[in-house]
Amino acid sequence: MLPPVPFAAPHCNELARWAQRVALVALWLGGWLLCCGCDERPRANSAPGLATAPVPTRASSPLQAEKRPRVLDGGTNDSSGRCKAPSLALRAPIDGRDDAAFERCAKLRTGPAKVPDECGMGEPAPALDLPRLDAAVLPLEPATVAHLQAIVERGKKLGRQPRAFGLVGDSMTVSSAFLRSFAADRPGRIELAPAVQAALGTQVDGQSATIIDFYRGVNAQRLSGQWRDSFAAIRAAKVGARAVYPVAGGTVSPLSTMSNTLSPAVAVVLYGGNDAAFRAAPVAELADRFERELGAVIDALEQAGIVPILNTVARHGHAPGIDDCGKPGEMTNWRIAVQTNALSARVVEIACQRRLPLIDLRHALDGADHHGLGHDGVHPSAHQHGSARLTARGLRCGYNVRNYVTLKMLQQVKEAVLD
Repeated sequence: MLPPVPFAAPHCNELARWAQRVALVALWLGGWLLCCGCDERPRANSAPGLATAPVPTRASSPLQAEKRPRVLDGGTNDSSGRCKAPSLALRAPIDGRDDAAFERCAKLRTGPAKVPDECGMGEPAPALDLPRLDAAVLPLEPATVAHLQAIVERGKKLGRQPRAFGLVGDSMTVSSAFLRSFAADRPGRIELAPAVQAALGTQVDGQSATIIDFYRGVNAQRLSGQWRDSFAAIRAAKVGARAVYPVAGGTVSPLSTMSNTLSPAVAVVLYGGNDAAFRAAPVAELADRFERELGAVIDALEQAGIVPILNTVARHGHAPGIDDCGKPGEMTNWRIAVQTNALSARVVEIACQRRLPLIDLRHALDGADHHGLGHDGVHPSAHQHGSARLTARGLRCGYNVRNYVTLKMLQQVKEAVLD
């Protein structure tokens, strides 16, 4: 949670600081605006026939790599053990991720004053840039595949479902704009450009199909007497959550609930936005804490036989009610942006170190309108005709982009270790 806001009104010379803290709380709560239809709660009973082994909370994973490779710029981790990701190659002031960057404050070009138009609606129609999006889905190195195979084998013994995936995260995962429109109970909402349909192609029951078909309509979770597929299943996610959230509660933690009621073979994980906005701190201190907390999530998933898929973090833009620049130590938009940059880079390091699949979501969103951010400068945008519109226009919008790169990585993991 964010630092508490004082109840009593401050003295006049503290009014600006107090107003910023109020704005941060409003920003934290703002994710609810994007989470319509996601307020369901899991029932106590597990679905019949699913594994009910509890998810560990913090034990060291026997599958964990030991050495931390160095983070470099570029495409993916290479044979020398160095880590790369496209988003790390950027060197503009907005990409600063060390303590020195706090002193180079500038106004951020997102937010309500900077985003007057709906994404994907301009003229002429945009070109479909799939190569850029596909570059955000980092290829699986042989060592990564071997590591994932070990996790999958453990999952088979625990009854994990190869045609089920879990979703773990914060408001960007709670939102129904993220993958919900692909569920079987939402007919007629999916639109794929021909190139997108080809890019997501895979074999399902011996027939040519897409990765959407591999999961869509599969009875994965039973709640209130009704079966759901993974797109509609309960998520281990909460508005305002930090990386510590999904393992809190031991045998009744959000991860344990997901494991017991859905039992997925893979889980898509995204944290970092709230972790970066939680408090002002030196970059290294903040990133080290984030690594420990995200590492506990990874440990729990791996020991439960569930493959974790990590994501870099979307940019923080111009959030209304928060100053872009301010005094040293104040939680301004610029400081949150720099801290977010640092945590996003640390995710790359963790994925490389742990030999895990990585979606460079930041790189993918940077190619969309306004960095893929909506009017609040924090949460992704969605196309006005729906987030399952994976077309040239739709893929100018944040959630549409996230949906595509997530499906693409699910396809890659399926064909590498689940087929």
